[in-house]
Amino acid sequence: MVSNPNTFEYAPNHNEIDDFFRGKDRYFVRSPDYFGHVHGANISGQVCRFVAESEESGEKFEEAFLAYMAGLDMTGEELSHLLANLSSYFAEKNRGRMAGVNLFSSHDSPAALLLRRYLALLHHAGLYDAVKPELEIHASYIEKLGSDVVFACMREVEEAC
Repeated sequence: MVSNPNTFEYAPNHNEIDDFFRGKDRYFVRSPDYFGHVHGANISGQVCRFVAESEESGEKFEEAFLAYMAGLDMTGEELSHLLANLSSYFAEKNRGRMAGVNLFSSHDSPAALLLRRYLALLHHAGLYDAVKPELEIHASYIEKLGSDVVFACMREVEEAC
């Protein structure tokens, strides 16, 4: 029996990591409910299978996710992709399927700093208030999974701006 190739493993080797996290082209998984991309399918399937292979695989995922976060555009669509990926990541982390991956190990982790920076840029671009309801929905979900990092980043941005 031939196993299916792991699209997450393929993406960084072909400079397509942004496409993977955005669900573009070969990485698109259609939802039967709303016909959009299901970010959770890629995270729970492709990424979890990849990081389970070795500690090094977990580190590669972290590097790829940080690179994706560092290159985010200032749009509502981009924020939606980020939040869906974050919610999926925290859901799998909560299920114990992301052992060895510690993107948000503290409020000062590189991932948390990138999230804060992105939210501050959205604020300075005048987009923050329009996307705040979506932020709060995902922040609440992630908090129920045991992390207040999104709410903490939101508070810091709102206090600073």
